[in-house]
Amino acid sequence: MKTSTVVNGEFLFLIRKKKKKIKFPAKHFKLLVVGGGAGGLGAASKFARKLPRGSVAIVEPREDHYYQPGFTLVGGGLMTLEANRRKQETLIPKGATWIRDKVQLFTPTQNLVKLRGGDEISYDYMVIAMGIQLRFDM
Repeated sequence: MKTSTVVNGEFLFLIRKKKKKIKFPAKHFKLLVVGGGAGGLGAASKFARKLPRGSVAIVEPREDHYYQPGFTLVGGGLMTLEANRRKQETLIPKGATWIRDKVQLFTPTQNLVKLRGGDEISYDYMVIAMGIQLRFDM
């Protein structure tokens, strides 16, 4: 006996009374930008203006954005760290989708990324702009 159905956007196949779940990418974007710093936001902004709404996504887990060139002013005592902070949601370009997660696995041969939360996202083009990791403890 072979039947199939769709549940929560996933195809479920019933073969010999055993369920086999095949998961397809939940979302597809023309451009996927990994990293929501100045570089990633700049790339996303440029393409979000040119591509149809919903074609660009930014994967960035952090809710706060720090403008890193401003750290020289913080270090020099001319600006506070708090004054350099912005909410990420206010910086996401109009027409782009913000995905609040981390990329766990890149599969460029399939134009696919797997997120830490388990979702998979496919793309036509990808920009990797993950920047640096600050280590104030060093």
